[in-house]
Amino acid sequence: MAKVKEGDRIAFVNNTGSEIKGGSLINADGFYGVVYKTVKNGEDGVLIIEGAVKVEASDPTVAINKGDKVVYASGKVNKATGTSGEILIGKALEDKPAGQKELLIKLNPFYY
Repeated sequence: MAKVKEGDRIAFVNNTGSEIKGGSLINADGFYGVVYKTVKNGEDGVLIIEGAVKVEASDPTVAINKGDKVVYASGKVNKATGTSGEILIGKALEDKPAGQKELLIKLNPFYY
């Protein structure tokens, strides 16, 4: 496994059976983050688990306000609703109006 020493990243092995594209929001070994660069199946990769990242919203029709908590939703994010089972991964760093697909969030493993 790759040696990663920065506190905002972890190393992981892609054992999904397929390539993971750089910039993808994933769950790897219980950590939620963005893949640093494309990782082929069976290879080591780097996952950014803390910091500001641009991610895709699971429902672009929902507005998200700066400071709103966001939750992991199958490789995308949703605005937190407080529903049981939600996995809080960070907060919105900007407003995302309805119709916009992506937003800037602050990932923080402290939340989960």
